[in-house]
Amino acid sequence: MGRRRLATVPVSLLMLLGLAWMAVAQAPVSDAEPAVMLVLDGSGSMWAKLGQDQKIMAARDVLKQILPKAPPMTLGLTAYGHRRTGDCSDVEVAVPLAKANVERITTYLEKFNPKGKGPLGHALKAAAEAIAEKSAPGVRRSMIVITDNADNCKVDTCELSQELRQSHPGLMIHVIALGVSKEETVALACLASASGGRLFKAEAATDIAGALEQSLKLSAAGPGLATSPPPARSGQTAMAQQAPGNGPAAAPKPPEPTGPPGLRLTALLAAGGAEITAGLRWRILDAGTKAGERRVIYTGEEASPSVDLQPGAYRVEAIFGLASTEQSVTVGAAGRTSAQIPLNAGIINVKDSGARNGASSDRVFYTLYAAAGEKDKPRALALSSDTMPVYNVAAGTYLIAVQQGLARIERSVTIAPGAVVDVDIPLYLGEMLLTAVATEGGAPLDRVLFQVFEDDPDAAGGLRELVRSSASRPEFSLPAGSYHVVARQDGSEARELVSIKPGARISKTLVLASGRLTLSARLPAKAQGRLEPDLISYRIERLGAVRTARGEPRTGERNEEVGRSQAPEHSLTLNAGKYKVEGRYGAINARSVREVEVKAGVAQAVAIELDAGLVTLKLSGKASGAPAERAATDVLWEILDANGRTIWSTGQMAPRLPLAVGRYVVRAETRTLKAEQPFQVATGDDKTIEIELK
Repeated sequence: MGRRRLATVPVSLLMLLGLAWMAVAQAPVSDAEPAVMLVLDGSGSMWAKLGQDQKIMAARDVLKQILPKAPPMTLGLTAYGHRRTGDCSDVEVAVPLAKANVERITTYLEKFNPKGKGPLGHALKAAAEAIAEKSAPGVRRSMIVITDNADNCKVDTCELSQELRQSHPGLMIHVIALGVSKEETVALACLASASGGRLFKAEAATDIAGALEQSLKLSAAGPGLATSPPPARSGQTAMAQQAPGNGPAAAPKPPEPTGPPGLRLTALLAAGGAEITAGLRWRILDAGTKAGERRVIYTGEEASPSVDLQPGAYRVEAIFGLASTEQSVTVGAAGRTSAQIPLNAGIINVKDSGARNGASSDRVFYTLYAAAGEKDKPRALALSSDTMPVYNVAAGTYLIAVQQGLARIERSVTIAPGAVVDVDIPLYLGEMLLTAVATEGGAPLDRVLFQVFEDDPDAAGGLRELVRSSASRPEFSLPAGSYHVVARQDGSEARELVSIKPGARISKTLVLASGRLTLSARLPAKAQGRLEPDLISYRIERLGAVRTARGEPRTGERNEEVGRSQAPEHSLTLNAGKYKVEGRYGAINARSVREVEVKAGVAQAVAIELDAGLVTLKLSGKASGAPAERAATDVLWEILDANGRTIWSTGQMAPRLPLAVGRYVVRAETRTLKAEQPFQVATGDDKTIEIELK
């Protein structure tokens, strides 16, 4: 599946750890079996390798193995990209929701052949509708998506997930991502977390099996029975409360080992710190000598898993947001071996206390960056549009940026092992609402271009454009400060310096002081005939000093072009003032210039008289016994004015051209023959001049 560019995706990588559970709107739950729709990627990239296996083969085998052992539920299967290449509409509800559907699904999988694009967004819509149609009201509803990439058919699945959350309350989406990039992880994490679901990353077939088992359990139990409860804020996030006193609570005396051998795991934020109670991911691997050859024995997301294992040595991986660690553990011969894994991590709670009125349509985005050296650019680690995002990170130094609209503030944060840090990054924003009118008190104008600039000595003209809009009443969210605002309509414009205070909402109306000018061309009243419309053009100049980007007069430069058009009639809006209007008939010498004064709020029509005619040039007769048509294949035409100056030339065989009224000489010349002839053009002429080569 082809990669797609992510434009500002509003999601934190933390959300893949289930920290968005508390935000999920739940539908009433009935006692009926939960409804689960599998959504399977059939794009061509599913034939790529995942570990030692092809993605589609690994997914197919895991589904056939795990589905027969699933909790009681109604199952269905939606597939996409599997029937046609390059078709973003290739979506199929292959197995409708029904009880005892496992055999139908596994039979269908045998003939499943990925080949096309990846219309994941369209598949999600179809799957959601199929669930709503076939399941009873109040039943738990879930999708389990198995994919190797985000949508590549121009659907923002993050936004779609939020839409589905509104239109299908309680619908959860779990995503099993097969060998995806960090960039695609962000998009898929948002797809899952916006619905209250989970993202599971799979790098091998064993990971798919663990992820599918967890997804089915969550789909059967519902979010209310999730193993990881939502975190508290401000130091309590994903941690148990510490006991009162100067240090951590004393660890209880471990019980005597009894029962079958195994491993009980807990994770600490740092050595001697509090226990982490949510947001964890675990992997247990065998203790092979080479990291790439170790076999995954267990994956899970319980806070403190207890796993049956044979006695021996193992490697344990604990992942907490952006923090992770790996530790060797030996399991004894009797009872559960307990292991505490310190992650050397900390927690960052982010908020924005800046003065804002809440009217902005721009979303707030938070970005967490890894601290960079002097010559390196910061590397983005996580994106979020949460109101108060939480980042679980390894101890170290980070850069946090908060952005809304054009406002962006950055803060550097150093987090010690076991620390919980609250970071306030205030965005002091204001709102600017713009309109434009032709005259004071007039009606708002349409077709106006609004631009907002800020001072920048390094930019051309000392101003840097920040944003523009052609909306009739645009609204901009801007940091507190002063801005140069420009409104333009055709050849008219208005400029103002506008200041915004934090939390203020300013409405500014720019007065263009403009009038409407309509231009047309005609022959003088005494003339007969008509002008050819396709040959008419106009050019309009404002008389007076040329203005800089700041609206200041530019020294030594006068008259500024404000408009031009090639049409028999042209209308435009101009600032009040004096203008030079030039009408042309063709591109040679037929033109007329008028000076026009435009008045604010006044519409006027101006007719430009073009005293000209049309001439068609043609060869006639024979040259040295050869037809003139044959000689004309390399003919050169020239037109000379009354002063003998060449004003036009062409190599066309029979050109047709407009000329101003007057006397002329036409010359025709080939490699061996030439001739010339005087002629005259009168007002409104449309005549043919024949010339014989000799």
